[in-house]
Amino acid sequence: MSAPLLSPRSLGGSGTDFQIQSLRRGGFAPLIDVSLTAVAGELTVLLSSDGSGESLLRAAVGVDPTDAGESALQGVAISRRPQQPNTLTPLQVGLLTAQPYCFAGQTIDSAIGQWLDQAPELDRAGRTRRVEESLGFNDLGQAYVENLPQALQHRVAIGRALAPAPAMIAVENPFAELPQRERSMLEGLLRVIAADYGLPVLYASSELSSASRAHHVVKVVGGRVVADVRGWSEIQRQFAAG
Repeated sequence: MSAPLLSPRSLGGSGTDFQIQSLRRGGFAPLIDVSLTAVAGELTVLLSSDGSGESLLRAAVGVDPTDAGESALQGVAISRRPQQPNTLTPLQVGLLTAQPYCFAGQTIDSAIGQWLDQAPELDRAGRTRRVEESLGFNDLGQAYVENLPQALQHRVAIGRALAPAPAMIAVENPFAELPQRERSMLEGLLRVIAADYGLPVLYASSELSSASRAHHVVKVVGGRVVADVRGWSEIQRQFAAG
């Protein structure tokens, strides 16, 4: 990785933890008084085998509503109630999902710069170039994303999420269909991005191998946090696969 990209914007700057306090919701995807902190500079994995981690991630970043509690970035509430609209923007949270926006007809340059019009204070060409260099796309900006291997398309999606300098990255289990080796490389990249860019990276996964690469693991079962583990040695002891 090259040098970290530092945002000049107060909203979306680096170094701010993501705070989740007492999120609660009933129904088919319940949350039961969930509280945790995703620390800036760390990869936090929400580990679950029943989809609770993904439900928590979507609620915490305001994609889906909650009944009570709050999540906040830089003192600004991100979670929402059912009657409130989803106002999440790429300047707040870089969101990576299992079904990313279509790349048809887009070059690496255009895909990574897709949301930079929302951040006019950033130099579009310079920002795109620096993100591409940090992700290993030097001099490949005119290549069409749809012609790249799937793992590289996911890398482009990561670049698109990073380009507008969000306050955090949220990852909704997008690598599940990839071979283990490619998934491991992308998860390693998320860990490096968290540290280099000074961002909290929150990643929902069902794989023990994903947890073993994290700085912080939160195990979620039935919408309830049943373990909150930090420290490399303790994470390896509890979650290392095999």
